[in-house]
Amino acid sequence: MWIREWKCLCPEDKLNAFLEYLNKTGVDDTQSLDGCSGYSVMTRETEVMTRDTDTMIEITLHTYWRSKEQIKNYAGENMHKAVLYPEDELYEIIPDETVKIYRVTSSSCLL
Repeated sequence: MWIREWKCLCPEDKLNAFLEYLNKTGVDDTQSLDGCSGYSVMTRETEVMTRDTDTMIEITLHTYWRSKEQIKNYAGENMHKAVLYPEDELYEIIPDETVKIYRVTSSSCLL
C-alpha cells in the first residue's frame, strides 16, 4: 500500500467551506478511481498568521493506493506534483505544490 500526502494552509474562517469543497473535489475524484482504497483528512492549528490577524489551519489529505501506477492514473506521470483545482483560490489556501509518497510497511487503525 502507498500513501499520497498533500498539505495546504487555510484561513480559519474559510476552513469548513474549504473542507466541504475538498471532499467534493480531491476526495471524490480519488475515491472514484480503481486502486484508491481510502483517505484521511486531518487538520491542526499552526503558528502561521497571515493578513495580520488570521490564524491558518494546516490541512493534510492522505489517500491510500494499492500501487504507484494507480497514483499516476490520478496525478499523471509526475505523481509528486499536486493536483490543484481552479476554485482553490476562492478559499485563499496556500497549497503545497508537491506531494509526498510513502510506502506503508505496517498499519493499524483504531477508529
